[in-house]
Amino acid sequence: MEHKSRILLVDDEDKLLNAFQRNLRKEYDISIASSGSQAIELIKQEQEFAVIVSDMKMPEMNGVEFLLQAKALSPNSIRVMLTGNNDQETVKNALNQCDIYQFLAKPCTKEEYIEAINASIKHYKLVIAEKEILEKTLKCSLEILTDILAMNNPKEFGHAKRLTELTLKLAEKLQLPNQWELETSAMLSQLGVLLLPEELIEKHCLHHAKTDEEIAMFHQHPLIAADLINKIPRLEGVSNNIRFQEKGYDGSGYPRMKLQGNNIPLGARILKLAIDFDKYRNTGLTPLLAIDQLLSMKQLYDPKLLHALIEIVQNTIKTRVIYLSVEKLVSGQVLAEDIRTKENTLVITKGEIITQVVIAKLKNYIKNNMIKNEISVVMTLVE
Repeated sequence: MEHKSRILLVDDEDKLLNAFQRNLRKEYDISIASSGSQAIELIKQEQEFAVIVSDMKMPEMNGVEFLLQAKALSPNSIRVMLTGNNDQETVKNALNQCDIYQFLAKPCTKEEYIEAINASIKHYKLVIAEKEILEKTLKCSLEILTDILAMNNPKEFGHAKRLTELTLKLAEKLQLPNQWELETSAMLSQLGVLLLPEELIEKHCLHHAKTDEEIAMFHQHPLIAADLINKIPRLEGVSNNIRFQEKGYDGSGYPRMKLQGNNIPLGARILKLAIDFDKYRNTGLTPLLAIDQLLSMKQLYDPKLLHALIEIVQNTIKTRVIYLSVEKLVSGQVLAEDIRTKENTLVITKGEIITQVVIAKLKNYIKNNMIKNEISVVMTLVE
């Protein structure tokens, strides 16, 4: 059975409110409020209203003031305003501020009122449908991009996974907002590497020396990824984070432009720290020695982020490596070493979290005698 659409009616005239409620309650789930402040509390406490109808002239908080707050709290809700004949100009001037879908002149007939409500409900359903389509499209786009990275360069995919894990730790420790955007930025931060020449990618992966021209070319990969991602709706913030992920807090680094300190996007500052920390860890340094390297160049990093990373590392769980057959693996364990075929082809990178999909993949490789049935995982000891 389909749930009734929820409507909030706001008016300081109780008789009018009750009359509208009686006319609409058979088809809709109606809530009423006699003031803007009371309505704000309902919006905060209850599920999203499909339509919010407000009178213009109310004591304490008028309709425009209320609907501005309602828009901020519930942007998907469709807003309708009731106005007297004398305040139409005021409302017209406020339409753009509140994104009012429709306004009705008082007094209006029951039929006009119901028609406006029905039209608003239809518009709400259209808005929600478009939003769901956009979110599904966005999710599919991200999955395609990460799958491309995983299939074409498992090493850089593993790199991105480690960056994502560290980014989320920093975001959680500092209670940063919009963690989804930060996570997505880290996961896609190495996407541009795929579009570099294979010889340059190989040099980078093997830590071989590069020419000045190759170094300059490699530093283009964040810009390549940023331009690609910027074409996807709602990923403008992710694109900016990746564009400036090699920019030092002191203004050094890439791209070569005057940008420093907190003017650099927060996500980019986090990525800069995470990328450099992972780079030092990947050379074989312990976490504390990697921190020492960062501290020797602390001008490159946001001080608050660097301090948070130090605390995270100091609280790192102590572990040891154990070897298990694939039959004894369980979801949630972490790979301690890269898994490679007998021909030295990378299958899964160290740091990957064991899932049922990973276990199934390993069983298939073992069945075909491509890898040993001896998997190294990290075992937690004490904190």
